[in-house]
Order: sequence, then C-alpha cells, then structure tokens
Amino acid sequence: MLVDAGLLTGVDEIDRQHKKIFEKTNELLKAQSNGSPRAVVQAYLDFLVDYIGRHFSTEEAIMDGINYPGLPAHREEHKKFSEGLRDLARQYTDHPGSETLSKKAILGAVKWVKDHIMGHDHEMAVFIRETFRRA
Repeated sequence: MLVDAGLLTGVDEIDRQHKKIFEKTNELLKAQSNGSPRAVVQAYLDFLVDYIGRHFSTEEAIMDGINYPGLPAHREEHKKFSEGLRDLARQYTDHPGSETLSKKAILGAVKWVKDHIMGHDHEMAVFIRETFRRA
C-alpha cells in the first residue's frame, strides 16, 4: 500500500507519520503472508500499537494548540481505533497456538486508517491551513 496524493494532508509531520504507518503495515502484511516467525509478526504489531498511539498524540497536540473545534470527535475516533488495534495485538499474543494473523483484520485496520485520513485528518488539515492563512 502506497501513500498516494489523496492520503496527504499537507501537514508535513502528520504526513511523515502516516507514511511510516503504511510502511510498517506493509512490512507486517509481508511478514504475515511469508510465514515469518511469530516473534517477527508480534514485533510489527507491537510497533504499530506504540507508533500509532504516539501519532495520535501528535495529531491531538496540534489540534489542541490551534483550538480545533473537531478535537473531541477526532480524539474519540482515535480512542476507538487504538482500543481495537490493542485488542487485535492482544489476541495474537494470547493465542500462541494460532500462527496466523488474519489478513482481513489487518486490511480492515488499514481501511479504517485510510478513511480516517481522508475524512477527519483532511478536515483538520483544512482548518490548520485556514488558521495559519488568517494569522
């Protein structure tokens, strides 16, 4: 999965982090489909849980700093996704007899991220640009 122009917000730090999320997700999918050892797949999952959490904190700090009115709803979306991602990682950790991670589950998470970027993140980016244009 590549980050195409439709997924760019125009906010450099956020776009850089989005690219990293997709890069690591691609690596996770490759490791999962190639039958990599369980520890490798788990490491990618753990990385994504941590990195996406830090990414969401970055976005929320930016939104808070500009008094973005959509912050509460955006934060709630982040919270729900983070919980789901942690649950996915926990299920993989808690069921060592299951060697596969559902590609469907990973792709579902990717779809959520893309939809979120193209919706909520783009709305935030427009607000940021308008705020700095007025300043």
